[in-house]
Parts: sequence; structure tokens; C-alpha cells
Amino acid sequence: MSFKTHFKIALALGLIFRLLTAYFAYGPLAMDDYIDGVSPALQWAGGEWPKLSTGRSYLLVWFLGSILKVARGWPVVWEIRFLYAVLGILSLSMIYVAYRYVRSTVILYLLAIYCFLPFANTRAFGESVAMPWVLAGVLVPYPFLSGLFLGVASLFRFQCGLLFLTLLFFWRKRFLPYLAAGLVVLGLQVLIDLGSGYSPLQTFTDYWARNQGWAVEYGVQPWYSHLATTLGILFFPFCLFLKPKFKEHWPVVASIGVFLLFHSLIPHKEERFLFPILPLILLLMASGWTKRFQWAFLLINTLLLFVVTFSNPQASMVEPIVEAQRRYEGGLIIETDNDLVGAYIAQGVFLKKPFRLERIEKLEPKDIPLEMDGPVGVMITGFEIPEWVKERSECFTAGSLTDRLLYRFNPSHNNRRQPNTYCFLVTSH
Repeated sequence: MSFKTHFKIALALGLIFRLLTAYFAYGPLAMDDYIDGVSPALQWAGGEWPKLSTGRSYLLVWFLGSILKVARGWPVVWEIRFLYAVLGILSLSMIYVAYRYVRSTVILYLLAIYCFLPFANTRAFGESVAMPWVLAGVLVPYPFLSGLFLGVASLFRFQCGLLFLTLLFFWRKRFLPYLAAGLVVLGLQVLIDLGSGYSPLQTFTDYWARNQGWAVEYGVQPWYSHLATTLGILFFPFCLFLKPKFKEHWPVVASIGVFLLFHSLIPHKEERFLFPILPLILLLMASGWTKRFQWAFLLINTLLLFVVTFSNPQASMVEPIVEAQRRYEGGLIIETDNDLVGAYIAQGVFLKKPFRLERIEKLEPKDIPLEMDGPVGVMITGFEIPEWVKERSECFTAGSLTDRLLYRFNPSHNNRRQPNTYCFLVTSH
């Protein structure tokens, strides 16, 4: 089979799993991808000017919002699915870059169906959008294009500037075109800030000021957390069978090393912070491919690929809201203990119909209206639903397999991921 044929098969597989992920996994990985991505992009697509968190760039909002304009007017869950599908399709450019600059069938298939990649490529994070730009910037053999691609990645995720600085060493003999690309990107950032109503480079300075304390207010993780995540990406301990060709990929090795070192020194750590270098890690994995690793990889990756693809993150929060609006044109939503009323993802993104939201921890029959006028209804949702409610309702459970696992491993940190019951009260109209 020719290399070009492998490329076409990898593209097809990559497309299929990204579209499946976009359909089934439309919930948020974390609050940030909705608060700073999906929600303001929806507002901007609808003609509003959203207010962003300090240091967040409007570039991401404009990019996501431009995609959402195409699906404007659809039910919100389909707008989000469409957005994720387009992001997934655009991410397939990584396979083309690898096809052009790396003569390896393994990397083509890893970029297509590595278990977490279709999910990561369909998230509304700056880190996700930056991934193809990073891979292209590291692999392309032209200094200006390399600097330009890494610069664009930095516009979406400022930390990618570390990769731009790292590659400067490898372009030291042809550094003028590389630096010229950096100046172009700097000019683009100034234009983005001016278009955002900011002073030049204000987005970056605001972001730096906001994170001067290294974001410890958002949680502190051990220094080795990102290293452990990287070992997980490499399927430790089976990765010990790999024999990566470091000498052939020094720019890749240096980029991964600098990026990991910097992020390991920062107290606050999240898995998504490593998204930009995920394709580079897979490239090293492909370079060291062995048959002994292959069988373990095929078994583990195939299992995880299907689990992640068909698991809706934070399903307990989003699926009840989606189902209530599918059934009714409005009505009443009562929560007992699951913080749905206070959840931004429920009110700020998904809840588009006129439902009244109430929180009643000790629910009694007198709190429930016996009759509702018009095509409306009552939904009661919570982790613990009284038996008398279940007897009078049609009840369902929301919660994906990945959510259940995360909640079991760390209940205090993943409270919103525990299975949630939601009941539609049978009332007379």
C-alpha cells in the first residue's frame, strides 16, 4: 500500500472519529471552554459584544463565532456540535503536515485515531486551536513559515511563545526570516488588541498580571503532574518498549522539554495545558514504534478511543437542560442538590427557552404546581431525588462513563460529574 493511500485512510478515520466526538461529546471538558469560548462566541455570533475574563483574547471568540454564524438559529446543542465538528475537520491539517514532512505511516494514524486526540481537537480551547499550528511550525523547513505558524499558535495560547523561543536556537543560522515572522505576529497582536478596544498588547499584559501568582487560586498540583500526564499519553509502562529517535527530532525533543519544564514549574496545572505539544509527543512515539509496543497500544487505544468518543463530559449538567428544552417550550426546573441552577453552563449556554429555575433542597409536594398552562412542563433534577417524585414522574439518569470514573477517583474535585437524576413530572394541562 502506498504512503499516499495510508494518508487518505488516516484522513478518513480522523474525520469519522472527530465527527462522532463532536456529536456525542458536546459537553464541556472544563468550565473555561464554555465561559471563555463557546458562550462568548455564541453571543458574538448573535450580534452582541461579550465581556471576557481578564487577559482572554477576542481572537478566539472571533474565530469560534465565525464558525457559529453558519449555524445561527439552530438549537443550541446543534450549534455546539457544528462548532466542534468544524474544529475537528480543521485539525485534520495536522495529518497533511505529517504527510508532507514526516515519512511515517505510524504518525499519520496516530494523528487520526490516537484515543484522546479527536476529543482534544474538538474542544473550544485556545490550546486546541493551537495544535495544528504548533506541529506545522516545528516541522516546516522554512524559517519564515516556521516562525509565522508558531506565532499564530501563540496568539491563541500565549504559552506557545515558549516554542517560538525554543526554535530560535535551531534557526540561528537563518534567524532573520524567523524573527521577521515574529514581528509580523507581534503586529497582528496589536491589531487584535485595537480591534478589541484595548491598547496595544493589553491582552498579553492583562494576562500576565492576572497570572502573576501563577494561578494558585485555581488550585495547586504537584510539580510532577504534567510529567505523569505525559507518561499516561505514552501508555506507561508499555512505552518502555519504544525506541524513539531523538537525534532525528531534536527540535521536537527540545520543544517538548522546554514546554514541560515551564508548565511543571507553575503550581496550577491542567491536562489541557499540554494540548499544544500533544502532536509532538505522538511524533516521538511514532519515531520509536516497535512491534512489542504495537499490540499493547492497539488494545488500550482502541478501548479508550471508543470510551472517550462516545462519552459526553459533564453530562449530568448539560443533558437534563437539553432534554427539557427538547420536550417543552418552557416551564419550571427545580434542583434539589446538584447546583444546576448556579451552573454557568446551564444558564449561560444551554438554557435558551423560558424556564424558571429554582433550588429547593427539601422538596415537598406543595412546592410542585399541579397544573401548567400551555406546552410547558416541570423537571426536577438532583443527585438524590425523593421517592414520591419518582412515583409521579418519568425519570432518567445523566452521566457518562468517563464522568463516573473521574468522580470515583476524586469525588471532591469532580462533584459535577457524578450521575444525576432528572424527572419530568406528569401534570395535567
